[in-house]
Amino acid sequence: MEPHFARVQALTTNGHSNWVHSKRLIPFWGTAIGPPKIKLTSRSRSMRVELFAPQTPFRWKNGSWITLNKVYIDLEYQIDITGNPVDHRPESCRATSTTISIQDLKPRTTYCMHAQIQTPLFHKISEYSREGCATTFDDVE
Repeated sequence: MEPHFARVQALTTNGHSNWVHSKRLIPFWGTAIGPPKIKLTSRSRSMRVELFAPQTPFRWKNGSWITLNKVYIDLEYQIDITGNPVDHRPESCRATSTTISIQDLKPRTTYCMHAQIQTPLFHKISEYSREGCATTFDDVE
């Protein structure tokens, strides 16, 4: 984790500015992380929540993008339920898995959720994702 420095100079047709030097930057420590994407799939009394870490600007040798969960090994997701009140349930949960199931929900009820990424080791917290909403199904008898 080497520190990086930059210097910048503006050039115009009339000349150039003085060099300006940046502060020390260690990219692994000094960069912000983006929010996850969230996908909700309804069930009768539960909701499947899929979380997708954002891509980094780096690619694998095959050309596919490297996602954040391949760079930070300690990603945690904070999922907040922001829709209709949830009876007898916490209004948020934590997960290290990218797929979770939230159980014991009311049938025919719309639940909205959003999530953020946290990296405890590096003390980074993303913005919240866009809110996703889905309605649970009728009970099947």
